[in-house]
Order: sequence, then structure tokens, then C-alpha cells
Amino acid sequence: MKQYLPLKPVKRGIKVWVVAESGTGYFLDLQVYVGKEGSGSEHGLGERVVLELTEKYRGKAHHVFCDNFFSSPRLFLSLHEHSIYACGTVRQNRLDYPADLRGISLQVGEHQFCQSNSLTAVVWRDKRLVNVISTLSQPGETAIVSRRQRDGSRAAVTCPSAIATYTQHMAGVDVGDQLRRYYSVRLKCNKNYKYIFWFAFDVCITNAYILTRYIPSCPTSQEQEHLKHFRVRLAKSLVGNYNSRQRGR
Repeated sequence: MKQYLPLKPVKRGIKVWVVAESGTGYFLDLQVYVGKEGSGSEHGLGERVVLELTEKYRGKAHHVFCDNFFSSPRLFLSLHEHSIYACGTVRQNRLDYPADLRGISLQVGEHQFCQSNSLTAVVWRDKRLVNVISTLSQPGETAIVSRRQRDGSRAAVTCPSAIATYTQHMAGVDVGDQLRRYYSVRLKCNKNYKYIFWFAFDVCITNAYILTRYIPSCPTSQEQEHLKHFRVRLAKSLVGNYNSRQRGR
């Protein structure tokens, strides 16, 4: 179950796939990666994960955002067949990615796009080329976004609406995971299932904290209680009047 991911801050650990609400970071579902399925090499891992985690949202016109590890034209078209719209960055060497957009040369601010039925592929030149595919944006639409300049100032630039939409909604998992890492339960264990249990425990606390902040009916929503204070208050509520000392001693 333990994975080695050299590009991650934590290079060794158990990999967990997560789907989260894009605005608040609320964890909606998760799946622990226990290794490849079958005896041979596994192809389309990212596609399989997305299809399994979004199965309960089929037919409800949800919007899904993912990075280039998951995104592919075949996945997005499959989601669209189930009334799920998707947007994400994509690698140019993905199968079925438009050949006309591969190796293209653009000036800063320029973009090109290709469309096939409901799927749009867009390449935009910012500091580098940004490749996005989407089933929820019109190919000719543009939007105004703010970009930081070398001198520290910010300037308004025009970019395709698919890229602006992705930039606005792509950080849901990162927001939730950042909250989970603050004051998390970090106990050394000899068994993998214990790490999974403490991970799920932190996820439950994070979701509870998000609910208290964003649901108007919660008494602490107006106060914006700090996560540390929330965890202390929750711990005291769970302990209650419990005393570990046995009577008669």
C-alpha cells in the first residue's frame, strides 16, 4: 500500500484519492489506493478513479475539475454521457488530443482551440503554454483574469473562459487537505490500517469545521472560529466527564 512519490512534499506514504467541493474544500468522498488491479500493468488509472468517485453524481449536471494526471478526452466524453461536465489541464501526449495543438508556437496572450462535439481543447500562452480541455465552456468565450507581474503589481489579462473557470475552481482538494494537515493526529503506527483510520478521523474533523464556518444555522459561523480552537473544543466535548482513574485507587 505504501507508495513512493518523489515529486510530493511527503515522498512516502499511503495514497488516497479525494473528491472535494471546490469552494470550501469539504471532502465528499475518498478512495484508498491499494495497488494496481489485476496481474498486468494498469492503464487508465486516473480515468478509473474519476469514474468511480463520480458515479453517485451521474445525471445531476455537476461540474468536475481535475489536473493533468486525470484529464483525457476519453474520460471527459464518458463523463458527459452521464451528464457530468468536466474541465482540467491536460498533457499534450494524451491519446485523442488534437494534433493541430501539439507543438504549437504562440505569443504571450494568444490562444488557439479545437472543438469536437461537446469537447473543447484550448492552448493559451501565459508565461508558458497552458493546455485545457473542457465540456462546460464555449470555445470562443474569453474572460478577464488578474496576473502578477515581475514588479509585484497585478494586471488584467484576457484568457479563454475554460482556463479562467479552471483557475477559479481547481483548488478544492488542496483547500481541504491544507485544513486537514493543520493540527492533524500524527501518531506513529506499525499497521497501515491505523494510518488510514487517523486520516479518516482528521477528514471528519475538517468537514465538521467547514460546516460550522459555512452553514448559517451554526452558532460559530459568524465568529469564524479558528481551527485550533475548534479542535480543542471538540476534544473537550468528546472527553466530557470521563476520568481514566479507576475507583478505589
